[in-house]
Amino acid sequence: MEEKMKQLKEVDEKVKKKKELEEEAKRKLRDKKKADLEARRKQEEEARQQKIQELEEEHKKQQELQRRKHEFEEEERKKRIAEAKRLQEQREQELERERQTEKKRILNEIEEKEKRQRELHERQEREQKLRDEKEKERVEREKKNKGEREKRMKQERDDYERKRLAQLFKEKEEQERKDREKRQQVERERWEKEKKLREEAIREKRRQEEERERQRIFEEKKRAEEKKRKAMLTTDSYEMTPPPPPKVRKAPTGENYDISDLNSDDSTDDEDAPRKRVPPWAQGPALKATMINQELMNINTDMIFGPIRSTLDLDDVFRVKRKRFYQRTSSAIWHSPPMKYLLPGKIV
Repeated sequence: MEEKMKQLKEVDEKVKKKKELEEEAKRKLRDKKKADLEARRKQEEEARQQKIQELEEEHKKQQELQRRKHEFEEEERKKRIAEAKRLQEQREQELERERQTEKKRILNEIEEKEKRQRELHERQEREQKLRDEKEKERVEREKKNKGEREKRMKQERDDYERKRLAQLFKEKEEQERKDREKRQQVERERWEKEKKLREEAIREKRRQEEERERQRIFEEKKRAEEKKRKAMLTTDSYEMTPPPPPKVRKAPTGENYDISDLNSDDSTDDEDAPRKRVPPWAQGPALKATMINQELMNINTDMIFGPIRSTLDLDDVFRVKRKRFYQRTSSAIWHSPPMKYLLPGKIV
């Protein structure tokens, strides 16, 4: 037991010594790190101080360079000002010499002009003197030839007047001849046109008579067949519902193209083979003449029909309003929905 206690004590002492050694090593390591950090801080501080010093020296150098540059530029500016001043003085001197030269040139031109004007005036005086002499000679000649010239001019005027009257008379006769021929031509054309219209009217009248005769024969045959059919029906053993009365179709005339036998759902005639004969006034020369007259009459439709409204209000046309009238179907407008709050009146 005592040996165990001893051994434990020795182990504790070893552990304690080991801990002390570790603590000492840690302390030395901390001191070393602290010393290293202090040395590094001192080095950084020295480097920073050195950098600041270098920057200050560089700044001084820059200031010195700026000062030298400013002095150099100032000297250059002064040199340029001096050079510009010298050039300005030189230009002023040249301008002064040019003004003096121009002044001398203008004086010389004025002298030359005055000299030419004097020479021109002298030449005009000589020419005027010659013209006066010639005019005097011409007046004397005119006085001598005036009587003969007046006599000759009178003869020429008489001849011209006779020729002019003869020409006017000839032109008047020619114009009268042309007017007569024109009137005759118009009369012939009018007579031929009336002749054609009369012949066309006669032919149309004959066609209408033939058509009426054919229609009359057709109706007689139809009435005979109807009587025969009724006679056959009366022989049956029992009574049958009588058939509807046949439609009596009015024969179309020149003024009425009858369509009373057509229902609203019937199809229209084939253009190449119409069931009804086209009336005379809707074809041929009659239609052409009607269209020409209509074109030349210049009809004012506003005076006949009055002003036309740009839009039609259906509420004025259909007094009774129903809900289905406002439903949007395949033929309605689709770019906007119906606005019921804008509809007037009450929907029933």
